[in-house]
Amino acid sequence: MHLSTRSRYGVRIVLDVALHQADGPVKVSDIALRQSISHKYLEKIIISLRQANILRSVRGCRGGILLARPKDEITAGELVRVLEGKKALTDCANPDTRCVPCQRTQGCPAQRLWFEASRALPDTLDNITMADVIAWQGEMQEDSAAFCRLPRCLDQAGEPRVSLSF
Repeated sequence: MHLSTRSRYGVRIVLDVALHQADGPVKVSDIALRQSISHKYLEKIIISLRQANILRSVRGCRGGILLARPKDEITAGELVRVLEGKKALTDCANPDTRCVPCQRTQGCPAQRLWFEASRALPDTLDNITMADVIAWQGEMQEDSAAFCRLPRCLDQAGEPRVSLSF
C-alpha cells in the first residue's frame, strides 16, 4: 500500500502545529521551513484540513494555524480519509463496482482480501491519535538516548545527539 504525499505531509503538518501552537498560532512559512514542504502545496493541504475542522486559521499579523480540536481527538484515520478521499485500497474492494483492471467482480477470490484490508487499515488508524504519535516521539528520544552512548553519538558536552523531527 502506498499513501500519497498529501496524507504523509498532512500528518506532519498537524503534528508540527500540535508541537508549536503553545506560543500562539503557527505561521505557515515556519511549518514549510521545518517540514521542507513547498509553501504552495502546504497551503492546499491546510485548506482541506481546515474544511474538515482539523485546523483553524487565525488572521492578522500574529496569525497562523492552530488545531481546531485537541490533539487527542484527531486520529490518523481521519487525516487519511480527509486527504486521500478514498476508503477502499482498490477498486476491487467496493462490491458495487467492477474492478477496472481485470473487469471481474463476482467470483474473484482476491476481492474479499482487498475488502478486509480496506476495512482493517482505517480501523487501525482510527485508534491512533496525534497525541499518541507525539508520545511516541518522546519514547523514540528516550530509546535513542539509551542506545546512543557510543562516543560518536555524543556531542562535545557528552550528551546524546538526538534530533527527531516529523
